Amino acid sequence: MVFPDGVDVARVVLRQMEVNEPILAVKVTEPGRSAGIISRLKRGMRACTIKADVASDVSGFLRPNDLVDICWTSTGDQINRGFTQLIQPGVEIIAIDQSATGEITGASVARTVTVQITPQDVALLAQAQTTGKLSLSLVGEGDDTVSGEIQVDQRQLLGISEPEPVVA
Repeated sequence: MVFPDGVDVARVVLRQMEVNEPILAVKVTEPGRSAGIISRLKRGMRACTIKADVASDVSGFLRPNDLVDICWTSTGDQINRGFTQLIQPGVEIIAIDQSATGEITGASVARTVTVQITPQDVALLAQAQTTGKLSLSLVGEGDDTVSGEIQVDQRQLLGISEPEPVVA
């Protein structure tokens, strides 16, 4: 029903509908709810968009409601070796490109991914996008493990150990 139990509060159509098509609950918002992305945000959370990179991300496999780990890579220089660090584990995706619905058919390459994070984390991701490169890794369904602090530098990547200091 569009107005169950006599509740006369407006609903908004979420998906394109045809003339004389039955109105199903999945095609409209809950009574009084907005149809925009703001309706997906939990209290105290913010939407933050990240550029997706088809070459290094799992962008073709991402869907709204999926969880991703976000890593930041510093390019470094000759003196300061570059490194990659997990900066946000288990972040919920609320939209892919301009779509907040889960009705993405087939694998399509996402150019942007919008995630739900705290205001503090918005600042963290803004700084990370400005100073390095972000990459996403998809968290498996039902995976409730919490990733600890993860950081890998170029020496670890290549299996090079630090030279022992020379004692005079």
